[in-house]
Amino acid sequence: MLRLDGLKNIITQLGTRRSRNAGVQVTPRRYLQLAELDVLQQDPLAMAVAYELPSDAITDLTLGGLDEIEEVTALLDELDWAAVLLDACTKARHYGGAAIWMVTDPEEDQATPLDYSRVNSVRRLVVMDRFELTRASETGGAWVETDPYSPDYLKPIIYRYTPAQGGTAETLRIHASRLIRLYGDPVPARVESSYDYWAAPVMEAVWRTLTQEAMAREGASEALYEVGAKKMLVGNLQEIISSPQGDEQLFNYMTMQQSAFSTLRAWIVGQGFDVTPHTTSFSGWAEVYDRLAQALASAARMPVTKLFGQAPGGLSTDDASAMRNWSARVGSYQRHVLTPATNRLLKTILLSTQGPTRGVEPESWMVGWAPYEIPSEAEEAATLKTKSEALAILVANGAISPDEMRNSIKGMAVELDAEEAPVTPLVADAESYTPPQGVQDNARRALEVRETKPESQRGMTAVGIARARDLSNGRPVSLETIKRMSSYFERHEVDKQGSTWDEQGPGWQAWMGWGGDEGRTWVNSILDGLDD
Repeated sequence: MLRLDGLKNIITQLGTRRSRNAGVQVTPRRYLQLAELDVLQQDPLAMAVAYELPSDAITDLTLGGLDEIEEVTALLDELDWAAVLLDACTKARHYGGAAIWMVTDPEEDQATPLDYSRVNSVRRLVVMDRFELTRASETGGAWVETDPYSPDYLKPIIYRYTPAQGGTAETLRIHASRLIRLYGDPVPARVESSYDYWAAPVMEAVWRTLTQEAMAREGASEALYEVGAKKMLVGNLQEIISSPQGDEQLFNYMTMQQSAFSTLRAWIVGQGFDVTPHTTSFSGWAEVYDRLAQALASAARMPVTKLFGQAPGGLSTDDASAMRNWSARVGSYQRHVLTPATNRLLKTILLSTQGPTRGVEPESWMVGWAPYEIPSEAEEAATLKTKSEALAILVANGAISPDEMRNSIKGMAVELDAEEAPVTPLVADAESYTPPQGVQDNARRALEVRETKPESQRGMTAVGIARARDLSNGRPVSLETIKRMSSYFERHEVDKQGSTWDEQGPGWQAWMGWGGDEGRTWVNSILDGLDD
């Protein structure tokens, strides 16, 4: 860790040579032990640092290239994949590493490599942190992968699993191929052995700043406690203390004062006695804490608004630039962490003999995640306006033709579907249909209800939100969209039986966002008319 405490001495050339040198010394890394990390789990800021990134990144999962999407999705829901992945990613960041153990049928020696041809199904998933997994030597004595062409080169082959809560008669040996491994902050190869060939907890990067922030919070609490304090001036204090019963007299006097103030809101004073309030100044404290908050957010690579729930002071009053960076980081985490982990599980599911594809892996399949941020209608309109103005300038300069401009504007309004990504022009074409008022009202109501719900009770995917916005604004929809809406209603009729339907839960919001019962009646009438 590089310390820059004396940076001002270096810039100004003030202070002694020793003070200038002390400002740029490299201090040893602070290695956090298991007991310390367990304690930090009780700190809300520490847990926010570990939890918020995977929490924001695990959005709606989309599958492509599969004919058995519904069966695979149902199996992922049965395994509670989203919750398992969030738990594992949070532990990986907090402890420096974690793994998801794929428990398969039939039962077999877990120390042997996973043979997909022998897997009937994935029975359940077990999350474990790196302190529950220690490397173990293979039968031949090797304990790391020595094949340089392997993606697991120099990583442990077999682990000993000792559950943190105990309960097993003996330590279980698990082959790495049965684990989906996740890592914390990367460390130089020379110090990997210090982390048992895992990675560093994200807490180590923010430890120093987090400690300073905690001290500031504690100091603020003490200062607030002192606000109600009073100073008692006792003229003959020395005489009272030196008397045989001085301590008792002083205690009785203070008790009487406390009783009088509690009952009468007044102090009893006499000759040689006085009571004055203790003055506590908070001048500058808010600025100091704000700087500490920004330093902690910087060390954690998080926006202040995300970490503390409020915008920072200073020039960036809305933290907008930091939120844009955060959105990009969330997207990167989806691509480089969540997608490979999900691919590992899906590959095992698809190759399972009793799985949705009966052990035959499709030639091409892929997974994707909904974007973290969905542009608002105002943002979409502003983007379209800016691009349209730029195209108008190109037409005026003769760079493109008016027809090319019109085609470009039509292609800007794109709505993504769970199965396809068709282009929806801003103006109606020959086969476009304007949603009735009842459909518009239902979609608008769905968006309004969703905004009132806490994050955990919000429904609708990114596709559903975009669909609800189009319908609520009365935008014409194409025949292809009508067909997809009909398919949606057929698949999700069962959502009405959900336990949260009457509470306007996620299923109700999604159904209404697609137009509700009025929407289903509308699209079916259009399709029936085409059949006739």
